[in-house]
Amino acid sequence: MENTKFFGTGPTTSDANILKTEILRQIVYLRAEELMVFKNALPLESMDSLEIKLTMPKLRRFDAEEVAEGALSSYQMMTWFDVTANLKKEQIRILVTDESKARMQADIQTRQSIEAAARGLAWSKDTDIKSTLVTGAGYSFAAGEHWHTAASTSPAKMADDISAAIENILTNTYLTESDLDSLNVFYPQGLVGYMMRPMNHGFYPNTTVKGFIEQNYGVHFYPTRQLTTSALVVLNTPETGMHITYSGSAIPTSETQRIIGTGEQYVLTQLFKTFIMPESEPTTPSTAATNERVVVITGVA
Repeated sequence: MENTKFFGTGPTTSDANILKTEILRQIVYLRAEELMVFKNALPLESMDSLEIKLTMPKLRRFDAEEVAEGALSSYQMMTWFDVTANLKKEQIRILVTDESKARMQADIQTRQSIEAAARGLAWSKDTDIKSTLVTGAGYSFAAGEHWHTAASTSPAKMADDISAAIENILTNTYLTESDLDSLNVFYPQGLVGYMMRPMNHGFYPNTTVKGFIEQNYGVHFYPTRQLTTSALVVLNTPETGMHITYSGSAIPTSETQRIIGTGEQYVLTQLFKTFIMPESEPTTPSTAATNERVVVITGVA
């Protein structure tokens, strides 16, 4: 006989329902990660704490000193500063009604609810990553020309924008050219047609604008509805930042409950936070961290 527990509004069968809820949670989480565009922007990490706390070095380089014979250079000692942030909690409730079961449509309602929940979770996590990257960009500049115009007339102007972003990243970090393999460009989804436009250039027959830049610059393009007029150039590395999801057991992330007279309720909870790796100590605790590995190009559309 199954073990039955009560949760105030009605009874729920723990063994079968908990298993079903856990499967539903895993399906939603995995599907949401598939749908996320900005999973390509930063590493996705998990932790069992609600607070992120990092100790960061104030200096990134010890400079050598020229000294006279028999002399010693001055002392150089690493100093540190602390950075903290808290995960935020978001929740989705799914209801499978008794009427859907009576009509033999419970499976359809569940599948559609899972897809809708995954889309919502993916959008929320993408929004968090995008907003954090825009706020934490170390550099921002205006595109030389709208990309849809450049795609029709001079794709080289789009390449100039990418070149300017790469120049800033290499100039202001300790990266080398070989480190740029993880450089990704996120741009408004409305520009997809223009990015796929053939160049019609003698040296690059049957090559699209997107393909030309990816081939010559080694970057990867990702269209997204999160952006409308600007593009984001991001180096996907732990030194840029990370998207952290709670994986502890203290907070239930999937629960089920029978709502009397209505149906089965499934509650999915996820706690997450996008974190920009600060390159210097903030002037005040409320000052947003910035990172030169993130560049915003305004006015691309």
